[in-house]
Amino acid sequence: LARKKLTSKRSVTKRIFDTAAAIFNACKYVAGGVAATYRALRQLSSYSASDWKVKRKEWWVVAKDVMHHYWVGTKLLWTEVKVASKYVRKSLGGKALSRR
Repeated sequence: LARKKLTSKRSVTKRIFDTAAAIFNACKYVAGGVAATYRALRQLSSYSASDWKVKRKEWWVVAKDVMHHYWVGTKLLWTEVKVASKYVRKSLGGKALSRR
């Protein structure tokens, strides 16, 4: 039986074109990130002291929500690891696992 080749030979021009396209896309991605950062910094610099106070409160609420989300996820992960390790110990000990 003939085996299929896992890789195919591409022409040199095709490889050069693909490399140039990848470099262009990477530059476009970086430029978009720089532009977004510039716009965000420009907006932040226009805030007054009272606006900063409001924004800090909003950011604190969001940060607390995210921290709570990760805390609950960590507790759930710990519970899952405990249950799974119990099953592994039973299985390695030669006991049969029940569906209960």
